[in-house]
Amino acid sequence: MEIGESFEQTAIREVFEETGLVVHNLQLYGIYSGKTCFVEYPNKDKVFSVQIIFKTSDFQGDLKQKSEESKAHRF
Repeated sequence: MEIGESFEQTAIREVFEETGLVVHNLQLYGIYSGKTCFVEYPNKDKVFSVQIIFKTSDFQGDLKQKSEESKAHRF
């Protein structure tokens, strides 16, 4: 998330950066946090994440692997 961005703007930008898809009409699907969002990384860092999930079926473009942040894309 960049300074000044809304969660929705962040989702739109991140989807494009990682997949090449331009998404529209995002709908909030859910917000998840707490004990079920705990992760311990291989380097021993421990975090509790906050996940804000959107959904849409309104998009343009072709699905592409544009970054190394994700291993695979599909739907």
